[in-house]
Amino acid sequence: MSLSTNGHAEGFHVVPDGCIDLLFCDNYATGLPTLSVVGTMTRPHWTPAEGHVTCVGVRFLPGGFGHFFRESAKALTDRIVPLEDLCQTNAYRIGEEVINCTTVLTRIRCLEDYLMTRLSVYESDSILTRALDVIARTSGNIRISDLSKKIVCGRRQLHRKFESSIGVSPKTFCSIIRFRETRQVLRQLPQPDLLRVALAAGYYDQAHFNHEFNRFNGSSPTSLLKGPSRKSQNL
Repeated sequence: MSLSTNGHAEGFHVVPDGCIDLLFCDNYATGLPTLSVVGTMTRPHWTPAEGHVTCVGVRFLPGGFGHFFRESAKALTDRIVPLEDLCQTNAYRIGEEVINCTTVLTRIRCLEDYLMTRLSVYESDSILTRALDVIARTSGNIRISDLSKKIVCGRRQLHRKFESSIGVSPKTFCSIIRFRETRQVLRQLPQPDLLRVALAAGYYDQAHFNHEFNRFNGSSPTSLLKGPSRKSQNL
């Protein structure tokens, strides 16, 4: 994952997607650490940027963060944490190496090499894996009671697993995935019927859709269709 404003935007509009990121940013004007871990988000975030900004990152798919770091994902939710706060060993050196790379590709390779040194023998949680698979196949449109029955797991146990490995509850995660998928549909259709899209995604009605969309996007579905501001990049 690599992003650049090329000097044309004043910031990044980042919305929840259910993932955790390891992010390198080469411009202190963003207010971000050079190397940071961005926890699972439950609300939109605006990152200011002045001049040319290049960000390179590694995106951990839901549940993948634990293969590389021991910290609970719950402790990172809605936070941007300097990498050195999570692992002081080699964090500063890795940051310097990435800064000294001259291309985006070499920076990506540097981050990949670092993560390979942290990759541990980690037995995936079969219950969590099954739950994530069901949520993906239903685009988040499933009741937690039905999800628990389908994967044969109690709701409390499932809640603990999600908060520890992903950072949010199963219900919140489903809401994020449904928002993410619906947002993608809206961006692909030339003239979408908002009510039809909302009902197809499992929202009760237009009001429910607008409320949930604004919760994660920071603006209404209609505003998305009008296109992003020339002063920002939507991610």
